[in-house]
Amino acid sequence: MKKLIVNADDFGLHSLINAGIIKGYREGFITSTSLMPSAPCWQEAVKLAQENPQLGIGVHLTLVGSVAPVLPAAKVSSLLDEQGLFLPDYVAFAKRFYSGSVKRSELEAELRAQIERALEAKINITHVDSHQHTHVLPGINALVLKLCNEYNIIRVRIPKEAYTFTGGFHTGIGRMIGRSGLSFCAQLAAQRADSLGLKHPQHFFGMLAGGHLNAE
Repeated sequence: MKKLIVNADDFGLHSLINAGIIKGYREGFITSTSLMPSAPCWQEAVKLAQENPQLGIGVHLTLVGSVAPVLPAAKVSSLLDEQGLFLPDYVAFAKRFYSGSVKRSELEAELRAQIERALEAKINITHVDSHQHTHVLPGINALVLKLCNEYNIIRVRIPKEAYTFTGGFHTGIGRMIGRSGLSFCAQLAAQRADSLGLKHPQHFFGMLAGGHLNAE
């Protein structure tokens, strides 16, 4: 049986995003969303999720995007910038992580806190994914999948978009290269997820579409 999941990320980041996701679920074809545990409009998103119990809710693990952590800044300072916020994007995070400047204990503590906050909200948690797909980065993925098993979350997003797929979206070479790198990391993550008995979709689309959608 083939099944399509249409997932909208960043639930909780902004009230307008929240409203758009719920409208897309009630009136359109959205079937799932991904909730950011430390986002500014988290509480509003939780309330909306509770009012729409059939909407699938993923834990959108967040390590980037200039938002605050769940834990106090002093406890996870190696993950944050001078303002006490996560680094702006996955490139900045990857540079810090692979240079050895991120403390693993702080990384694990923050990810645990995010998952636990989502589970404590008593909503329909269906899977784990992450902001800018950082959960498939080598070194991060093993930790995330370990936590999935520990918290009995049996599904994970694997953003492995086919290398030759365009979907009619015309993007720059930089985004194409970035997509290829992500798909390679996602393939490694899929193999690890399979070895642990975690479920994930066979296919993924959306990398090249990001930032290029219009009304048409």
